[in-house]
Amino acid sequence: MSKKDKLLQEIGSLREARKDWFNILFAIASAIVVLVYSVLSGDKPIYMLILGSIGFSGFIFIAFYYKNIETKIEQKLDELEKEE
Repeated sequence: MSKKDKLLQEIGSLREARKDWFNILFAIASAIVVLVYSVLSGDKPIYMLILGSIGFSGFIFIAFYYKNIETKIEQKLDELEKEE
């Protein structure tokens, strides 16, 4: 397997991982918004915001990880460009 093929395969797997993590990120963001809305509308007690803050910290962690994956993709694309 040539280096170009290896880079293309790594880029493909990173793109799949990015897509999966984006779906998780979107689901967590949606859950946080729904939870905050439920507390503000009075359906849920105020202490449920603790759960929302835990979810928000997870959201921040996953957002940084998502950005890291995008950085890796950019690096691999730069390497691929140098190979050609």
